Amino acid sequence: MSAFELTLLSIGSVLLALFLVRSAYPFAERRLSTIAERRSAHLKSDFMRLSSRKLLGCFVASGAVIGVASYLVSGNVMISLIAASIPVLFSELAVKKYRRQRRIRIVSQLPSFLETLSGYVKAGHSLPEGLVSAIPLLPHGIKEEISWLSQLNRLGTPLSDAFLAWEERMPSPELSLVARPMRIAISTGGNIVSLLERARDVLRARQRQQDKMQSMTAQGRLQALVLTMLPPIFLLVLSKMEDGFWDAITGTGTGRMLILTAGILQLFGWLFIRKILAIKL
Repeated sequence: MSAFELTLLSIGSVLLALFLVRSAYPFAERRLSTIAERRSAHLKSDFMRLSSRKLLGCFVASGAVIGVASYLVSGNVMISLIAASIPVLFSELAVKKYRRQRRIRIVSQLPSFLETLSGYVKAGHSLPEGLVSAIPLLPHGIKEEISWLSQLNRLGTPLSDAFLAWEERMPSPELSLVARPMRIAISTGGNIVSLLERARDVLRARQRQQDKMQSMTAQGRLQALVLTMLPPIFLLVLSKMEDGFWDAITGTGTGRMLILTAGILQLFGWLFIRKILAIKL
């Protein structure tokens, strides 16, 4: 191929690449903006102020870093493009995990909140006054939730309806154990202090039982981790000890099929063990 033909081919390739980029950019921008706005709304509902513009910048920056790093390692453009999309693809899982961890933390803080609230009600405060007074003493997490609950009541929502909205906002058995009796007691004029103390004791008993179950299943979780990581580590050691072992496995269709089957079976085994160890009270 002559230099002139090579130059024409290079110019044509660049122009084609620019055309494809300009055609795909508006769609990609709209898609990324939509995903960023959705994730921002989910985080905002959990009192984490992170604008969609900042999230979009995080997607672009982290995707560029991962894409460049994967290209330097693999030298394959397609692999680097797939790797660059990882932050967007896994953003929903990250948000769900954050919300789940936050809910677990709030549930663990419920007994201390109930104890503080019962103390204010014992001292002669009304329930709305006790909620407002307890807010500065609460740790982050449940503090934002009780502030939201108190603000909802100050804006004119009856306190029983505010507890119902809180239960719908954060569905969990522990929160229902607090919200539902409170709604009944507020409507019928029951003993609020006794109810708060009983709910506190029940939640603490549940937490002690959960901690006991976690300690009893710790060995099983460790075994699941060891059994899951043992085959890939063994494969890596063999590939280092025996020259040509890795090429012999990955260079044939049978070997690749065996590796894929083993990986799928490992994944199913790990999920099965986790399912067995997931004890719900």
